[in-house]
Amino acid sequence: MSSILDLIKNWYNRFFGQTSLARNAEPLPEITPEVSIAKTPGLSCPVCAHRIVVSIESLLSGQDLQCPSCGLELSVDEDKSGGALEALSKLQNGLNQASKIKSENGV
Repeated sequence: MSSILDLIKNWYNRFFGQTSLARNAEPLPEITPEVSIAKTPGLSCPVCAHRIVVSIESLLSGQDLQCPSCGLELSVDEDKSGGALEALSKLQNGLNQASKIKSENGV
């Protein structure tokens, strides 16, 4: 006669298709998350989620942004965003250099 525990194990194994719990099983490989790269630079409005198109230059200039859909005005807090602005500045300099090299080489 089967014990309740055996009945539960059998039901579990039939339901989930496993015959035993593998204690030394290899871990499943991590799934690489999908990364989408926007073709148009910008950000989503925190109020209405509309895409606000903005360039690196305008972010670095400190211009306020306005959502074309709901009218929300956004500004960059330079004190809190100093590291991000510095990284954007380096990125923009690199893009400018790449563009210059590309045009000099007729590419």
